[in-house]
Amino acid sequence: MHKLSLMLTGAVIACAVVFSPHPAAAGFPFTAESYVDPCIVVCPAGDSIFTVIARRNGSWSGDPIWIDFCNCTGMHLAPLSGGEPYLVDSNNCLVMRDNLEPSGLAEFPLKAGGVCSAANIVISVFIPTNFVRTSVASPDQDGNLSVDAADLAIIQGKLGTSDPTADLNCDGVVNSADLAIANAHLGHHSEAATASSRATWGRLKMTYR
Repeated sequence: MHKLSLMLTGAVIACAVVFSPHPAAAGFPFTAESYVDPCIVVCPAGDSIFTVIARRNGSWSGDPIWIDFCNCTGMHLAPLSGGEPYLVDSNNCLVMRDNLEPSGLAEFPLKAGGVCSAANIVISVFIPTNFVRTSVASPDQDGNLSVDAADLAIIQGKLGTSDPTADLNCDGVVNSADLAIANAHLGHHSEAATASSRATWGRLKMTYR
């Protein structure tokens, strides 16, 4: 049994969650058996799926998956409506899912908008098995949790570049295909009308014991 504590430096915020791994598959996931999508694309409507597979000996180890967006300050997670398969911490930057498929498959239909690059986004399938991604792309370029004409104009301005924040199909270049994807998301929005700016919360620490 793992006891996981989240502690926020400089604030009196702490929580502990206890997880019971599946006995037959207990143990750290193997990096060689695990998988993380090469890029993260989010939409305020939650219809862009980010896929993670965390397994050991062919099945889920029983440990939760964490995605740390705390350094991705341009991205905004939409408030949860209650039907999402993941949880978000009180600082709205750390995502957790502990209800994986027996095979270790976890799909994250992340309801979010905004983008970031040159960030340190850690996807933890259990320490020390970590993966890192450095950017988030979205058809909602300005992060107001709604995809509109202003977002399409921003993407048009990035055409012909390799800007990962507008590379919606993860092929390494921003072109008409990415603009077509953005057009397909036009009008998508979250239940929240606008995104609030992320405050400075200090450094979030995860301690396993």
